[in-house]
Amino acid sequence: MPYIKKENRGYIDVYINAFIKSLQDTYNEDDIEGILNYTITRILCNCIKPKDSEWRYKYINRASGVLTQIQSEFNRRVKDPYEATCIGKNGDLEEFKNMKKKVLQ
Repeated sequence: MPYIKKENRGYIDVYINAFIKSLQDTYNEDDIEGILNYTITRILCNCIKPKDSEWRYKYINRASGVLTQIQSEFNRRVKDPYEATCIGKNGDLEEFKNMKKKVLQ
């Protein structure tokens, strides 16, 4: 989770919430992935790299790090609990059950 001070969230959230509402009111569900990719890429490219500089390894590394951490946090907080719930509800694959047994031995 990108923990920023609560007083900083309010200012940013005004714009984010307006943007989210605009997307929800304008586009259908099938278009959202492309729009988010476009938006996040533009924000990342314009905020990570200084305007007067060319792309350098450190900027590429920072951008990749931000994206990696977003993915890791999303997986940990959303995807993994969802998967665990589904496994509990529907049962695990035999292949994974066998793997767990072998790893624990």
